[in-house]
Amino acid sequence: MKKNSKNISNTKIASGNFLKLTKIEYSDKTSQIRSWESVERVNSHGASIIIAKLQPSNRLILIEQFRPPANNYVIEFPAGLIDEGETALQSAIRELKEETGYISKPCKNNLEANFDFVSMPLYSSPGVTGETITFVQLEIDEINHGEVIQELEPSEDLTVHLVPLQDLHQFLLEKAANNVAIDAKLYAFSLANLKK
Repeated sequence: MKKNSKNISNTKIASGNFLKLTKIEYSDKTSQIRSWESVERVNSHGASIIIAKLQPSNRLILIEQFRPPANNYVIEFPAGLIDEGETALQSAIRELKEETGYISKPCKNNLEANFDFVSMPLYSSPGVTGETITFVQLEIDEINHGEVIQELEPSEDLTVHLVPLQDLHQFLLEKAANNVAIDAKLYAFSLANLKK
């Protein structure tokens, strides 16, 4: 079946410091013109989602932070926006250090030595936004790491949790039972790891 739907135009409806609301006119599969509303980040280059494991303990580095749109604390992977001119890997290494204090150092002459994968850009909520996320898996040598020092912005209310991979799902259930919100990406990851 031929796919004929396509966007025709984008019109800004409103804009703030960090987000803009856009009206999208598009042609559907029958060539009928329709409209949709989308929320986009201002100057967005996507985001990196960091699956960071401490080795040799195999503990995941998670964060719990207050998210105003959810009006709650949310347990999630560390993450951050990809700056202009930055790769998802560079963003992940920078954001992990800032949010958690943990450093994943690339080996000499091999930028990819300390991680298992960098995913393709993916959509987490394409019915609302065109923003992409890229998963980056990092490993941290916890034995030779040194002091852990966070570099939080004044507005960040963030706690780091070190959770053994085998205990992840139960940890999330206990947090949810205590009225802490759970990020969908992290919950799906925990379900995938239940069967391993």
